[in-house]
Amino acid sequence: MSAATRHAALLMLRRKRSCLPVTRDGELRGLVTDSDFLGVAIALMEQLEAVEPEPDEGDIPNGP
Repeated sequence: MSAATRHAALLMLRRKRSCLPVTRDGELRGLVTDSDFLGVAIALMEQLEAVEPEPDEGDIPNGP
């Protein structure tokens, strides 16, 4: 993820915005939305699960 993408996500979170304009050379090129970032989060979780699968219930230790 680029620094600009991370900055956009943090800006949206801190200012409670659901979208931000994407501009180039002063012209509107599109919008980045909270759904875009949700899609990225899901893709990252799926990649993590592929590398580190969640333990089966039988593998979870019981309390102390």
